[in-house]
Order: sequence, then structure tokens, then C-alpha cells
Amino acid sequence: MEAVKKAKERFRKYPIIVAQCHESGAKYAACVLAKSNLQKDDCENEVTLVFYSNYHDKTFSVPYTDLDYKVFTDAARYIIEGSSPFERDTYRYTPLLALLLTPNIFINENFGKILFSFVDILAMIIVTYNPVLTSQYFFWYLSLLPLCLSRIGLSIYRSLFLCFIWILSQSIWLLAAYLLEFKGLNTFTYIWIASLFLFVVNIKIDDDLTKYGMISNMNV
Repeated sequence: MEAVKKAKERFRKYPIIVAQCHESGAKYAACVLAKSNLQKDDCENEVTLVFYSNYHDKTFSVPYTDLDYKVFTDAARYIIEGSSPFERDTYRYTPLLALLLTPNIFINENFGKILFSFVDILAMIIVTYNPVLTSQYFFWYLSLLPLCLSRIGLSIYRSLFLCFIWILSQSIWLLAAYLLEFKGLNTFTYIWIASLFLFVVNIKIDDDLTKYGMISNMNV
């Protein structure tokens, strides 16, 4: 329990960008970072979205449910009928996914949504309460970024610059990996240097999002 307490304290202080979110995003972040009944609240939110998706799909012309979910369900139906899931056009995934979603056919079409929501909540709990906290976990919470974009005061030039340096750092790292995998060259030192560069660029992006998010909020 002490490890959980320390993890919650660290995440409660991270990141300032959460404070720039709209009300819905701030509540979601507060649930992740602070509440003791994290699992209960998250499950309620996820189930609510599942039921809302059904209402939205029947009411509006633009569906809430992703088209791929229908593809998964159709592929599951082919499996139940004794056929290959690849009989379904555009299904290019592992057959295991269609097999997992066969309850969509004989139980309820929302089974897969609830399953995906459960996995999503489980991943969040593991990341939040993992006592071994590494830097990569912080980037998981960039999923909150769309909720905060309207409150972040990044100029178009700075935004383009951040996109450019990220693409550049990623390309350099991928080039080193390509030379190792496909050309058989010893690029381990190069990969290490490229990884450091990629890490520094990501820290720069996080720092700018936090700093300019604070400036935008102060000017509101």
C-alpha cells in the first residue's frame, strides 16, 4: 500500500497540463491522479459511453462507434458460421481478435466495447499504481492532450517546429534501426545516440506544452 501511496502522490503532482483541461478533461484527470475509487468511477464512465454510443449511432448520421468495430463483429459472425474471418472485406487483423468478439453475436453487440473498456481501465490502473515508475509512462497521459488543445497557447510556428523536430528525431532513430535490421550494420552506438536525441525532443515537447499551457491559462 505504501508503494501505491507514493505512486499516487507522484501522479498527483504530474502534469501541470492537466490543469489546463476543460471541465470534463479535468474531472477525468482527477479520477486518474487522485481518487481512491479510481476503478469504480472509471467503470461507470466507460459503461456510460458504451450506452451513449448506441444512442448516438441510432440518432446521428455520423456514427460514434468506429467502423472497425463493425468489421470485427462481422468477422466474428463468419467464425461462428464456420468460415474464415478474412471473408469479411477489409479485415486484416489477427483471427484471435474476431474469436474474442464472437460473444458480440450470441450474447450482445456491446460485449466487445465492454471488453475494450475493461482492458483500457486495466492498463490505466497498471500504469498509475505501478511502483516502478519510468519516464515512458508519462507519455501515456498525452492522450489527454486533445481535451486541452484549445487552452494551450502554442503559435502555429512553434507547433510546426515541434512537429518537425519530432519527425526528424523519429526518422533518425528509425534509420539506425533499418541499417541494423536490413543492412546488417553495427549501429548500436548510433541507435543509443539517436535514442537520447529522441528522448530530449520528447522532453522539449512536453516542456513547451506545459509552459505555454500555463501562459494561456494565465491570460484567460
